[in-house]
Amino acid sequence: RATFDITLYSHFFKMVGPSYDFTVKYKAVKDIFVVPNANFQNYVVLELDPPLRKGQTMYHHVVSLFTAYDEADIDREREVRQCHLPEDFEERFSEFKFKDTVQSEMRATLEETMVHLLRLFSSQP
Repeated sequence: RATFDITLYSHFFKMVGPSYDFTVKYKAVKDIFVVPNANFQNYVVLELDPPLRKGQTMYHHVVSLFTAYDEADIDREREVRQCHLPEDFEERFSEFKFKDTVQSEMRATLEETMVHLLRLFSSQP
């Protein structure tokens, strides 16, 4: 129902929208699902425990919508995605356990990149 920008940090990610900001710790992500839809879209569903709270309402799942690609277009869409790492990433995150896995350039679709990073940070298989 809302559009959020997602920023990944070492122990949490932030979802910043027009009127609300949410901070979610990676250990709160219990499962990640990729659900295909018949309308050439894919949903990425994050199961959260504890859930997000907005007033009296609790949200146990966060659903992100991505455009799906035909097999013919998939190679074209697997363009290099830029992960904006800080210039002093090597020294500031020398103790970061995924330092060697996170790269400034990753070749995948946007959906694959996001799912890969969220599974990596939240230690999901």
